[in-house]
Amino acid sequence: MPYSIEDLKKKEFYQKIFEADKNELQDFFKDEELRAEISGSTLNAIRTLRDENGFILSYEDPNNIGKTYPSNIMKVRVPINLYTTDEFEVDQKLEKDKKFSNFRPNLATSQDEDIEALRVELRSQIAAADDRERLAADKERELQTTIETLEQTIEDMED
Repeated sequence: MPYSIEDLKKKEFYQKIFEADKNELQDFFKDEELRAEISGSTLNAIRTLRDENGFILSYEDPNNIGKTYPSNIMKVRVPINLYTTDEFEVDQKLEKDKKFSNFRPNLATSQDEDIEALRVELRSQIAAADDRERLAADKERELQTTIETLEQTIEDMED
């Protein structure tokens, strides 16, 4: 029957194994840090612990459960790639593409002509609509006059 964690912590045999593992881990990190110090490596030159497949090895601190072991070789550094550019080429490209003199787009002459043609067409359509409206008003007056004449004729016939 297996022991519970609380029972194991009370057993002297388990405590010896736990302390031996803890001491072995501390010695391992002391040795790695000492090697880095002896070689004169800076923090950025210290290699992170990795296995043969390149995976990062992370060790838990036995004194602080849930936290990683506090060591410089446990820090992961990500390289930053900086790209350089040829300043002359950048300036040349910007000179071709940039137009900062006007915030409104400069319309090509063909676009200006198209817009003017649309204006003329719209004005003629508006004038035609006005003519139709005048014609309708004239017809309305003519019909009104005819209705009044007919009503008058009907009155005269009834008398």
